[in-house]
Amino acid sequence: MSNAQAMERIVRDIYIARDSGDVDGILTHIEAGCSFRIVGGPMLGALSQGCCGPDSIRCAMQGLVDHWDTTKVDVVHISISGDTVFAHRAGKVRFIPDDIEFETEIADKFVFRDGRVVEVLEFIDTLTMAEHVGLLKQTA
Repeated sequence: MSNAQAMERIVRDIYIARDSGDVDGILTHIEAGCSFRIVGGPMLGALSQGCCGPDSIRCAMQGLVDHWDTTKVDVVHISISGDTVFAHRAGKVRFIPDDIEFETEIADKFVFRDGRVVEVLEFIDTLTMAEHVGLLKQTA
């Protein structure tokens, strides 16, 4: 298996673990000093604050698993450049606390070092997400 194939397999394994609520399965592939951030403005508060290190990464992943159901989100395309994997995903996301489901697209950037993930950036439709979780005030 090539390095590119191995990285793609790890990304797909992370998505499988994510969809099954297996935080330990996600962390199996994450380096202890990994950083994770959902790209978005300060209005999203903790959702867009970066985190780094095993405890904060575990907390962030547990929060995502507890609040966001991505089982209806499929991988559309994966592209690999050097030690970086870009994944485009699309489908229905469900905000579990309010049982609100909506169509969206997600782009993830995974950076690898020595076969382990050291950085994850997630690009999502933060406006739609903020609307659905009640972070935006309704205007008349």
